[in-house]
Amino acid sequence: MNRIEKLHAKMRRRKFDAILVDSPFEVLYLLGVEASFNYVEISPVLVVASKPYLICDLITLSKIRGLVPEDIDLIEAETLAFVKSDYKYMKEIRSIFRKEKVKRLAVTTDQYANAFGSITTVRTANLVARMGMVKTEHEINLLKEAVRISDEAFTAKLKLVEEGVSELTLRSEMDVGLHEKGGERRSFPTIVAFGEHTAEPHPVPALRRLGKNELIMVDMGAVFKGYGSDLTRTGVYGKPTEKQTELFNLVLTAQLRAIDFLKPGRLASEVDAVAREYVTDKGYGDFFPHLLGHPCGLMRGGIFLHPTSKDVIKRNMAFTIEPGIYLPGYGGVRLEDIVVVRDDGCDVLTRAPKELVWKREQSL
Repeated sequence: MNRIEKLHAKMRRRKFDAILVDSPFEVLYLLGVEASFNYVEISPVLVVASKPYLICDLITLSKIRGLVPEDIDLIEAETLAFVKSDYKYMKEIRSIFRKEKVKRLAVTTDQYANAFGSITTVRTANLVARMGMVKTEHEINLLKEAVRISDEAFTAKLKLVEEGVSELTLRSEMDVGLHEKGGERRSFPTIVAFGEHTAEPHPVPALRRLGKNELIMVDMGAVFKGYGSDLTRTGVYGKPTEKQTELFNLVLTAQLRAIDFLKPGRLASEVDAVAREYVTDKGYGDFFPHLLGHPCGLMRGGIFLHPTSKDVIKRNMAFTIEPGIYLPGYGGVRLEDIVVVRDDGCDVLTRAPKELVWKREQSL
């Protein structure tokens, strides 16, 4: 059973006549398309009723026409109607709904949630994303390749870390490295932060220059055939202080404890708690302001390693494990690896060096 057939079965069990999927990531996942795009430029909509219909504007169609399976009913939207409808496929969707006699509809985002007044519409958050949580071995191999690219790019560019380099310069070099090692694009805007700037979980790189014995944080990821990696490393250029060493070792221990605990059958909240309680016991619980980890792959969404999550971990799920401590005005430490859950534990895919001291003369 392919992915669209699985979605159709879920739809029928919930007594929907159709489901409308308009997230580009989810549409590409359901179609089995393994490619990277500028997601600002493509806007496909997949309507699954008695059969699947894919609606595309002229720009989207020019990019994915040759990638769409032959059994998909591909519809090119009327350009003027698309633009006049505020870039929605209202004309084409209404035509499908009349043909399919749709009375009860599921939507996966809010884009079309209130667009069809005469049809009962239900928002089904995370339905498709949850389908993709358990990866096939093929998907895991794609993710491994994305991880390899970011690992090698980070390692290769560490030689450029030196006193006086700016956050923006180092970020640019990290981005070049992602492409040199085979990345199709970045998973997200690369983060490079120095000194007190590392106290922000997601800082915007600036012209700030690196000084001696300062913290450095790099958060980066590569996309390979649509699957994205995510890597964070924090270290010190020079000689670390006692406080820097304490924070690094604390975050590293919290991460390793969570990784060791993660296996099928655990609750997502239990995994988060292993790291969070350790950080809290050491007096830094108020400075760990985000979840422990998020799902990895093609789509955005699914199961998160969060303090309130009751979701059960299953084999072949992939997550980041990324505890962090951020002290305002001082700096912060975050370490992030990607792991895949296996039968009795998990495999750590990330291989980038995880060391406190970063020196230019080091052979990394």
